[in-house]
Amino acid sequence: MVSFQTLLLLAATALSATALPSTSAKPPGNPPHEDPCATVRCGFNTVCEAVKGRARCVPGTKCGPTMCGAGQVCCNASCGICTPPDGACIQIFCDSASKF
Repeated sequence: MVSFQTLLLLAATALSATALPSTSAKPPGNPPHEDPCATVRCGFNTVCEAVKGRARCVPGTKCGPTMCGAGQVCCNASCGICTPPDGACIQIFCDSASKF
């Protein structure tokens, strides 16, 4: 037969183990900053631009066979290369089979 003192000790151990915080639980907080354009698909000749945290489709800049996104400029139209305004650009001619 188990003594009352042993039962009391087992019960106290079980209760204290359930009161411990879980190490796998993450504390509540702000969700990571997400790009509102990540799930938006804009129409032909438009690009997604985040305006005040909302996705908006705006006309893009034509750059040869491609469209430059928001905050980019066309640096090489024959290759369709877009860069940031102060970005590096390769100055070569790309022969395209399709006309744009």
